Amino acid sequence: MRLSFFLIGLGFVAVMAVSGISISQAATITSATNTNSTFTQTQQVSTDNQQIATLNQEIATYQSQLQKVGADKKTLQAAINALDLERNKAQAQAALTQLQINETQAQIQQLG
Repeated sequence: MRLSFFLIGLGFVAVMAVSGISISQAATITSATNTNSTFTQTQQVSTDNQQIATLNQEIATYQSQLQKVGADKKTLQAAINALDLERNKAQAQAALTQLQINETQAQIQQLG
C-alpha cells in the first residue's frame, strides 16, 4: 500500500513538473486520491461482508434442507422396508396357499 502511494506521489511530482502545479495543490490531489482510495476500499469491504453474510445464510438454509431431507429419507426408507416385508409375507402366504391346494387335491385323488 505504501508503495502504491509512493508511486502515485512520484506520478504527481512528474505532473507537477510538467504542468506547473504547486506542492500544496499536489498535496491536495494526493489527499483526495488517498481519501477516494480509502472510500473505495471501505465500499469493497462492506460489499464483501454483505456477500459473506448472504452466503452464510444460504449455507444455513441448505443445511436445514439437508436435515429435512435426511429425516424424509429415513421415513421413506422405513416405508420401503415395510413394503418389502409386506411383499415377502404375501409371497410366503401365496406359496403356503398353493401347497395347501396341492395337498387338498392329492387327498381328493386318494378318496376318489
